Parts: sequence; C-alpha cells; structure tokens
Amino acid sequence: MITNAIKHDDLPESRGRRHKASAKTDGLLVRCTKRNPFITSTKIKEVQNLDIDTSTIRKRLLEANLKVSRPRKVPLLNKKHIQKRIQFAQDHQEWPIEKWRNML
Repeated sequence: MITNAIKHDDLPESRGRRHKASAKTDGLLVRCTKRNPFITSTKIKEVQNLDIDTSTIRKRLLEANLKVSRPRKVPLLNKKHIQKRIQFAQDHQEWPIEKWRNML
C-alpha cells in the first residue's frame, strides 16, 4: 500500500487537454522567431505549414519567454523630410560639444 502511494507521488500531475503543438513544434516556433523577430504568427503558420491556430503559436512563444508583438508600421521619409534633416545637419555642423550636451 505504501509503495503504491510512493509510486503515484513521483508521477507528474497532468490535467486538461494535451497540447496540439508538440515540443518539437515549439522548438521550431522559437527558432523561427529568433531568426526573424518581426515575423507575425500568421506568417509563421504559412511558412512552416502548421496545423495549429495563430493564437496557439502566440501562446507557445509567450511560454518560451519571447516577446510577442505586432511590428509597428512606420511611414517612410519623403523628400521634404530628407531635405529638412540635411538642412538641420548643415546648420548645426559647427556646434561645439558643450552645446550639444545642453541639448541632450
């Protein structure tokens, strides 16, 4: 009787449904994300041809302590912005270091 209790004590407790993604798939997701940090879960699913939901992919990445975020779309610089940046650089090219420290 005591030996049976000890045997069952050593086994890990498992409750709930099994993961659809295996440990091998989780490793694949982590490698793919580390290679390209700005890839979306939808893109990972397409590229790896996985049969799991995108929310599951995000959950697995969170469990692996990887940041799960959507890449921000930033507008490109147009010609007007480029001209203003060049003009600013030319106007302030002669500033001494002490003046730049005050700015920062």
